[in-house]
Amino acid sequence: WWRDTEGFDFENSALEQHLKDGLKLKGDPEGWIGKVVKRRFDDGRVYFGKIVGWFDDTEDDEPLWLCLYPDGDSEDLERRDARRAVRWAEQSELDERVRAARKVDIYALTERQRGELDEAESKRKAGLEKLLARSSTYSRAASDPTETAVRGIQFMFEIGRREKNLQGFGADLIQTLFDVGAVAPDPVRR
Repeated sequence: WWRDTEGFDFENSALEQHLKDGLKLKGDPEGWIGKVVKRRFDDGRVYFGKIVGWFDDTEDDEPLWLCLYPDGDSEDLERRDARRAVRWAEQSELDERVRAARKVDIYALTERQRGELDEAESKRKAGLEKLLARSSTYSRAASDPTETAVRGIQFMFEIGRREKNLQGFGADLIQTLFDVGAVAPDPVRR
């Protein structure tokens, strides 16, 4: 999908599901709700987040702490991992990433994300409209599904000839070609 939107929870559905699953927003046994955490992930990069709630009724009877990150991603931490992450963050110097993690708000997070999404979508639509204005048009409607699919594929290749278009819409082009290939009539799929 769109670049920079991975992990965003646009409808706040994750929070609703977490609450249904028993997420508690206060009263955790360690007092970690609201604490900033520092974690290193598989990509080798260090991220700061904030513990926003906890689950006391889990399968293995050990509590889990829900950690949110400024980019909208989240994870459940076991006691040992949460303790390490809180201690590591407390030892960190106060920098922009720590400040961003402290500002994480479980309720306001999606409003910021929606604003960022709206801005990215507006730019994307404006680019597509500009692109479509320069594209060739047909004097008659397609006569059958095969011709419709062929026209769509030709359009994708026409767009893909320009490097700038590939940079801005490459993922959309690939996804569209995949979608066309999945539903196109047999002569086109082959």
